[in-house]
Amino acid sequence: MKKRNKTAVGTALFLLMASSAAHASITLYGILDTGVGYDMNKGNSSYSRDRTDATEFKTSRLGPNSGVHFGSRWGIRGTEDLGNGLQAKFVLESGFDVPTGQSIQGGRLFGRQATLGLAGEDWGQVDFGLKNNMPTEYFSMAHPLGGGGGIVGFGSTFSVANTVRYDNQIQYQSPTLNGFQFGIGYSFNINGKQHWDSERPDGTNSKDNNIRAVTTGLRYNNGPLSAALVYDQLHINKQSASGARPAADSTRVSAWAGAASYDFDVVKVFAGIGQTRDGLFATQVFGLSNVTNPLPSFAAVPGLRINSYSFGVTTPLAGGRFSLGWNMADPRNLPESITGPNAQTKRQHVYSVGYQYDLSKRTMVYVYGGYAQNLTFLPDARATQLYVAFNHKF
Repeated sequence: MKKRNKTAVGTALFLLMASSAAHASITLYGILDTGVGYDMNKGNSSYSRDRTDATEFKTSRLGPNSGVHFGSRWGIRGTEDLGNGLQAKFVLESGFDVPTGQSIQGGRLFGRQATLGLAGEDWGQVDFGLKNNMPTEYFSMAHPLGGGGGIVGFGSTFSVANTVRYDNQIQYQSPTLNGFQFGIGYSFNINGKQHWDSERPDGTNSKDNNIRAVTTGLRYNNGPLSAALVYDQLHINKQSASGARPAADSTRVSAWAGAASYDFDVVKVFAGIGQTRDGLFATQVFGLSNVTNPLPSFAAVPGLRINSYSFGVTTPLAGGRFSLGWNMADPRNLPESITGPNAQTKRQHVYSVGYQYDLSKRTMVYVYGGYAQNLTFLPDARATQLYVAFNHKF
């Protein structure tokens, strides 16, 4: 009797799942990206013109690495047809480190993306949750090696497109029309749960710990030409948490950027330009391994201005793709609160080279190398990176 009941329950569950599957699709997907890399940082961690040997440093590492070209991840995406061209869509995506198997993005279960949305053929898609900002989504044509790859990609220069994700986001993306697509999003707090509107006895309000953000982008794709314009703004209150540098008053950190690429068949050319004002966005690749990073992420730095540029080319070679790239970040008005007195800063230059070879539609091997001068605008800071790795998609 018990066996018969279990069989009946199992049959009912199977029929229920089959019925659901008839109206919805669920896909398991992922990327594994790993290899061996060498990283070396060397120089002086002081901006002072009177710097001494006491602040010199040298750090290096040789060993396994993960997420160089693309961050290693696994995810689930689903779509349900609601009729009349309307669909419900969700994405749950988790990042992990291949050499150790550990979760990254602060140990979050789904730290890369967690969204639920509605989509229509005629009007586009609206998503709710944790998602990339528009520069991260739209800016790939700025550099032949993309935004990843340690210092070698454009993320080392354009902090607003350095794999920036916002929590608590409502994001809209239009359908593509004649090659154009537009996106806009608003985050009620970029990192962590939104704080309540609640007055404290000392006169402060917990809602002022929210760092709010607006993200926008416009892109165009038509044959060999791709282009994008993006703009983001953070509103950081003087008591904002989430790792931001406190400001004397509320500060609006903003960044705009434009990029384009054109494929001439024998060579593909990439270029980007932009400016960041009154602070910084994601600066992880600005950081020096085992050395205090003077430029924290999502920081209010009133008066700061950074002009950013990138250029690169890719050409077919021996069945693969050979790439050369250059990035430059030019700091203006870097304040004493970061540099200290009697400071000297220099433009950061990053030179990169890469070769990618497809073993199949899903598996690629690659070699990346990069050299940075004046990293984080420190006059005597240099970085070298070399990676030999492979990438598999499923």
